[in-house]
Amino acid sequence: MALRLITESVARREWAGDMMVVREDRNLKSDIALFCSYTTIALLVLLPLWRPDVPVIRDISYAYAVFAAVLLFAYSYYISSDLKSARAPASWLLAASRDRMWVQFRSYKHYQWPRTDPTVFALERSDIDSIFGVKIPRNSEPQMAIKLNDKIPHEMIDILMDENTRLEGNGFLRGRHNHEPVRIEKDERTLRLMFKTNLPTLAFALDKLRLNYDIDPPRSIPEPEAYLLPNEMPLTDAVMAEAHALVAQGKKLEAIRYLTRRTGISLRDCKAIIDDLEQGQYASQQGQQGAPE
Repeated sequence: MALRLITESVARREWAGDMMVVREDRNLKSDIALFCSYTTIALLVLLPLWRPDVPVIRDISYAYAVFAAVLLFAYSYYISSDLKSARAPASWLLAASRDRMWVQFRSYKHYQWPRTDPTVFALERSDIDSIFGVKIPRNSEPQMAIKLNDKIPHEMIDILMDENTRLEGNGFLRGRHNHEPVRIEKDERTLRLMFKTNLPTLAFALDKLRLNYDIDPPRSIPEPEAYLLPNEMPLTDAVMAEAHALVAQGKKLEAIRYLTRRTGISLRDCKAIIDDLEQGQYASQQGQQGAPE
């Protein structure tokens, strides 16, 4: 298996001239919406200067107008920063040439994070078993599945899971569940690419890939979350070592939260695991103290 894990800058240096890159295109509708939003803010702030003799507008309190302008500005700022992030040069999901494919699992929200982090899977054509669209009932966001011939090494899965659990915020707008562009199925050999609203359509990407790759018919999956790994993974030695290090530092609550976030195991089970680690460490310390000199 020739699967490699590289940085975004290295991936861009490997790109050939005849490339297909899946990233957000400029959306005139979004730009017009922002322009209208900022115009409305200016009108609300300058309301006393232009207030027309219309009952509906004439009776608006200036305090309410300023309050509405502040709320609208906060919303506009969030949307504009979101568009700026999605349109950054480092914000792309998939790139493909005739013989190679690059899949970036860093969210566009985090494009300014350290570029030395390996966040791109480089796939040779010989690594890929099949590519197909995924239909999910009651889910408007289409997905693309890239099934590999062999399992992804655990150390690479660990890095992807680390990236998926690095939060920009804990809220529902910026939490990790909204910004995981790539997930791994439990077979550990299938990458699931999430086509959010900031990207071109899945059909566009598949049509481009069809020029150089064999695309299988789309498949319908009733319960994708039953076997996806959005924020969970097995209890690997690396995860247990990190939890043990936190316990050794006296950070029991942080260790429980870490296991819950990384493995998807219930809070009760994670607490039991940490209790076992803590008791084992206590027994080890007692053994060292009681050992004859």
